[in-house]
Amino acid sequence: LVVGDRLVTLVQPRYRLHQLRPSDLHLILNFVNYQPGLLTNELWFPVCLPRFNSSGFVYAYTSCLDRDTGLSLVLISQQNTTEQFELFRTKAIEIRNKLGLPPPRGEGVIRITADKVGEGSPGKKSSAGKVNVDTDEEEEGLDESLTHFD
Repeated sequence: LVVGDRLVTLVQPRYRLHQLRPSDLHLILNFVNYQPGLLTNELWFPVCLPRFNSSGFVYAYTSCLDRDTGLSLVLISQQNTTEQFELFRTKAIEIRNKLGLPPPRGEGVIRITADKVGEGSPGKKSSAGKVNVDTDEEEEGLDESLTHFD
């Protein structure tokens, strides 16, 4: 857990070779602290941690748990799979609930599709190469110019 450039708590494996070094933690904190989208989005990105493994990448999942305080969760994995991302997303929701924090507001999932006009999600317009934005909120007043990008 991090707030800005401060480490709140850290959980690591006992096996020393799998633990992150302070210089690698510093890289993660700086990267996360300077990501403008972190307070409104989940991020999944590759990062090279030179003290951990200078010839490869690990993958970091970040999610803001509380916008007011900037409390964010950072989870690291060597696996770059959809299953790992979904596991981290599920754990982030569980942690948010256990901390008694409210669910995120106004967030959506962006899905890039290659549907033809009239195909795709019911009630949603899509055309080849367009982006559909699904949200948990009601669609009333949704500006079409915000949901499709060329």
